[in-house]
Amino acid sequence: MKRILLLLIIYLIGVAKSEAQCPTNIDFNFGNLANWQCYVGQVGTGIAGGLTVPTWNPATPVSPVADRHQIMSGSALDPYFLQPPAANCPVSCPYTTGGFSLKLGNDNTNDSCERVRYYVTIPPNYFYYSITYWYAVVLDNPGSGHPTYA
Repeated sequence: MKRILLLLIIYLIGVAKSEAQCPTNIDFNFGNLANWQCYVGQVGTGIAGGLTVPTWNPATPVSPVADRHQIMSGSALDPYFLQPPAANCPVSCPYTTGGFSLKLGNDNTNDSCERVRYYVTIPPNYFYYSITYWYAVVLDNPGSGHPTYA
């Protein structure tokens, strides 16, 4: 009986430890984009299935571009969220442990698009695996004549 109990305790400690592991820098806790793939493109220059889509140029990952892939930290408020109902939205997500967030894009309109990618390998023998991400989205509509794809 003692042997079974000891094995059960060791197993539970092992499970608890392995479930607490997070993929390296998936939450930007290094303060950089290590292990992330960054892409840049042009808005609405490609066609796929009759829809206008971004063209990623180059099609392969690039080094982070300073004004397009930005790691944010600190307690500053996002200038786009200063008005109600979303007032007082910080530039860094308050729900993360590292205090870092990623900002994609810049203030240019009808210009460019960005994306990042992170590949996650699900550990073997895991039947349930989840990742929770917090995000905010700012969409721009600078006025009449704005293309529908941008």
